[in-house]
Amino acid sequence: MIIIIQFTVTFLFLNLSLTGVLTARETTKRINNIFEDRNYYAIQDRTNEELLEKIFIAA
Repeated sequence: MIIIIQFTVTFLFLNLSLTGVLTARETTKRINNIFEDRNYYAIQDRTNEELLEKIFIAA
């Protein structure tokens, strides 16, 4: 009987640990994607501002 309880407790602990690790990895991927998108659009905005400055300064 004690073996069944030990197995159940061990299984639940490993299950919770694995779930936590996988959730953290997925969350990290999503956060990285958000920051990559922000950096991409920030570079695009900066490029557009530089182009506009060149156009208006040249004109």
